[in-house]
This record gives sequence, C-alpha cells and structure tokens, in this order.
Amino acid sequence: MLRHSSATSITQGALRRHFTPHAHEERLKEFTLGTLLRLQNPQLEVERAMLIHQEIPHRLRAATTLLHNAPFELSKFRLFREVVEAYRTLGLRVSKMPEPTTAEDARASSASLHRMLKAFRIPLFTGGFETRALAIAIAELRQSHQEEWHSSGMVDTMDKFAAELSTLRISSKLLIDHACAGNHRRNLGVVHRNYDPRRCASTTVSHAHNLVEKLGNECPDIQIRLHSEAFPEHATLGLVPTHVQYVLIELVKNALQATLDNAKGSRLPPVTVDILQSEELTTFTVCDAGAGIPAETLPHIWSYAYTSTGVHPSEVGLAQMTISGCGVGLALSRTYARYFGGSLKLHETSADGSTFVLEIPHHINAHECLPAAGIRA
Repeated sequence: MLRHSSATSITQGALRRHFTPHAHEERLKEFTLGTLLRLQNPQLEVERAMLIHQEIPHRLRAATTLLHNAPFELSKFRLFREVVEAYRTLGLRVSKMPEPTTAEDARASSASLHRMLKAFRIPLFTGGFETRALAIAIAELRQSHQEEWHSSGMVDTMDKFAAELSTLRISSKLLIDHACAGNHRRNLGVVHRNYDPRRCASTTVSHAHNLVEKLGNECPDIQIRLHSEAFPEHATLGLVPTHVQYVLIELVKNALQATLDNAKGSRLPPVTVDILQSEELTTFTVCDAGAGIPAETLPHIWSYAYTSTGVHPSEVGLAQMTISGCGVGLALSRTYARYFGGSLKLHETSADGSTFVLEIPHHINAHECLPAAGIRA
C-alpha cells in the first residue's frame, strides 16, 4: 500500500490556492448524440477521423492541465503522476499526427491512435486505471489529513476536482473510442440509435453472474422485468451503450453485495431490474432486499473515493475484479448518467432494501455535459 504522511494543515485559504474549479484554459466543443451518430456514416469516414486532430488533443490538454493543478498533495503519488504524464504524452503525439484527407488516411489515423494507446505501460482509457489511481491517491491523502478532512472543506474540493476530471476522461475516451471504431467493420462508432434497453440489462446480468461466481459466491437471482403496457415490443432508444452498462453494472453489483451481506436462510431474495419506457425517456430501476444504506453513510454515497467496505482502494488491486469496489462507483456512475442529460438517484432505502433509478433521455440532440468553462461553440 502506498504511504505518505504530512503534518501540513490544510486551511480554507490553501483550498483556494490548491484548486480552482475549471482551472484549465481549453475551450472544448460539445457534441450531440445526433452529431456523433451522423459521423458514423461510412461516407463520412474522413470527417470522423478529423475528431482525432481537431478535438481529442483539446480534451487531453484540458485533462492534463487540470491534473497539473490537482489540489493538495495528489501529485506526490506515483500512480497519479503516471496518469498525468500519459495524458500529456498522448496529447502531444495525437496533435502531431498528419491530417487525413482520404479514406485510407482516415483508417491509418484510427489504427495509429489504437497503437499509441497500446504502447503505454499503463492501460490508458481501459479498465478504469486512471479512476482507480485517483481513488488510491485520495484515500492516502485522506489518511494523512484525518483531522481536517471533513472540517476544512477538503471533501468538497476533492469531489469537485474528481467530478471534473472524470467528466474530461469520459469526454476524451468517448471521442477516442469513436475514432478507433473505424478499425471494426461492423462498428463505425459508439452511439447506437436502435439499441434495445433489454440488451443493456441482459449484458449487466451476465457480467454480474460471472463476477459473483468468480469470487466463489452464490449469486442471487437477477430478474429483468418489462412493463408491457408501457413498453412496446420493439422499443428502442439512442444511447452510448457502454455508459449505460457501466451504471447498471455498478448498481446491480451493489445490489448483489447488499443481498449477500443481509442473507438470511438458505434462499437469497432476488435483485430486480425494472425497465419502463415512456415517450421521452427510459427508466431502469434496480432494487435489492438488503438491509438498506446506514444513515451515517447516506451523506457520502455520491462522494468519490468513499467506500462502505472499509477496504483501502490499493488493497483491491489495479487489475483485480471484485464485487466491492474502490470507492468511486456510485459517484462515477452519476457522472456517466449525467453526461448526455440523464440522471441517477437513490429513490429510497430502508431496512427492507434500496432502490436506485437511472433515467436515460431519448433525445438524439442531447449534448455532452462538459465542464462549463471548457465549452466552446
């Protein structure tokens, strides 16, 4: 486990000096789902490849600038510094790539970007490495500033920083994945206009079962329930499937953990995933029959680097798959949900269990929710 101790006291004045929200100077362009979908037209291959040259460097530089201005002592942690250097290096390399003018150039640019990502020692934009590295650094910082952690405003400052950094990471990964999709004949982008929400839920169930069984636990039944009176047989919606699946996997994983922790008798109660589609949005409701969220935990469930397991993020391991998490799951899930105008809320919690609600709007013109100071027309 990484260790760092410091006798430095963090004052309110130090908070302002350490971190000012939206400190980066990059002016980022927002995209709508519709724009990204349009660029998936095979005839617009060159235009899609221009994302690499026109927008990805901006987003990487914005993230790098924010990382360089990280609050408190985050830059003292090795994994955090590795992420900063990787973002800086990738941004420089992408900005030096030749501008594509033909379809062949576009495919070459996509392949080149893919190779760049594979060349890094750390799994950049893959498996949540950057998020876990941030969680470890925050946990270490919290440990070395226990006395003033909650009283000095450090938590609020750290959450603002982590939320903005996570949004910039999502925005960079979105365009990188969109650009690299040209390498796959059957997938020309990350947006699916006719994506069945039942498929999202089914993928979640499969992942959750594999996760629980890998850890040697009995897996509670996971029931996907469709509301036929409000859900047309062939209903579809436009979305980025990986965003929705991340949130659903986190919610179902937490529901399974709560169910296992509250197991009574030989038969485990099921976890339910209800899908309801209206004209404007699709709602996923995840319910468990656990013991509910303790009152002392409720104020922290949307905070980055908070975990109710008592396990330090570094003990989870950077590449280890676990059912418990490293403390960023719900906070990051809400960031994903909000990215294209959706929402994630705790509907209710009691001694009979908890219910979380994920809402995904259907509007193809929903735009990215980038940091306000980073948006450009």
